[in-house]
Amino acid sequence: MPSAPFLVWPVARREFYRALSFALVPTLAWGSVIFGWRALLLLLAALVAASVSHTVLKRFTPGGRILLFPHAVTAAMLLAALAQPTWPAWTVALLALLLPPTFLLIGGPGKERTHVAVLFALGLQFVVLPLVPNEGLWNESRYTVLPQPAILARDRLVMGDIRNQASAPLYRWPTSLELQGNDALRMEPPARAAIMTLDELAEELAPAGSPAAATLPQGTMRDTLDGALVSRLPPVELVLLGAFSGRTGLVSLAGILAGGLYLAYRYILRPRSVALYLVAFAVTLTLVALPPGVLLQSGVHRVALFVRAFPTELASLLATIFLTSDAPFAAVFLLALPGTEPLTPRGRRSFLVCAACSGALLARFSPVPLPPCTTALALLMPLARAFDRLFAERSWLNRLRT
Repeated sequence: MPSAPFLVWPVARREFYRALSFALVPTLAWGSVIFGWRALLLLLAALVAASVSHTVLKRFTPGGRILLFPHAVTAAMLLAALAQPTWPAWTVALLALLLPPTFLLIGGPGKERTHVAVLFALGLQFVVLPLVPNEGLWNESRYTVLPQPAILARDRLVMGDIRNQASAPLYRWPTSLELQGNDALRMEPPARAAIMTLDELAEELAPAGSPAAATLPQGTMRDTLDGALVSRLPPVELVLLGAFSGRTGLVSLAGILAGGLYLAYRYILRPRSVALYLVAFAVTLTLVALPPGVLLQSGVHRVALFVRAFPTELASLLATIFLTSDAPFAAVFLLALPGTEPLTPRGRRSFLVCAACSGALLARFSPVPLPPCTTALALLMPLARAFDRLFAERSWLNRLRT
């Protein structure tokens, strides 16, 4: 019996992956606008490398007939979407060149226990980038010192160089003139800045047994919140526009929404799965906003006073983490890929809640700079069949089969 996702008709599989590729276009297009020609070069390098590798295998190997070109294109676009725009293009092209041979080894489209392009993107910064020689400025380890995360200035979109950076206040989107002629505005990833602010606030909550336990240091906390919301975090309009630093295809909320609506229209994406995943992620993120040790040391009453004193500011920090994380991207594009979700309704719901909770915990506490929701889904995807078996509905039909 064939394994999931039961996409056996060649035409159906081609149309399926073509729809996924088309849905990825809006968010990748905005990534090329806000991060410039280097992001576009990453995408083109991945597409060309995957196309060349696919063509060679298809024409000169006997097993190449099982490969599908739309599948290779979708994988290359996913790899580019999950890449940092400051990464060297040849590293992404090298991994894209290995995509079709990997698909051939595992048996073709639909046979992936976990998505190969996603694993390649996650492992790129740990395996390939340390081997890249630095261009002119060497450190003690003789490894590359990559530029910091940034976005292009308002008058340098598309054509600007993301590596030509300068610092400026984040409460507005400056032009290159305000950046002393540089093309890009250096910007700390908003989710990371918001999490660091929550950690600073947690340290300022005195233990319950201290002399200051009866009152909160609201002045100090107010200074911490104001410093983060004014100078470290972009305003909400820039977040909704997608003008913040991040991976190439993960910053455009409008592009991700457009792709999700198209996939739902094509009956490829389950809207209920997306809603359940995002709600579970948001709830878990809210529950772990403060480290568990703070609740034990300060007590429930003191934490409740803290929440009542700064409800709007805490909501802003949590909204920043949610909107600038990879949760929307993972909920739309990774859940739409075949084989990600279990097939049974109970198994699917349990899998989505588990993946969302794991992604929220990684987003809040992981010290490794990886996209947390993408990482959690990639690690849990091999267990999809186990979720089906564990949460299968029991009936007399099941007993007859066994």
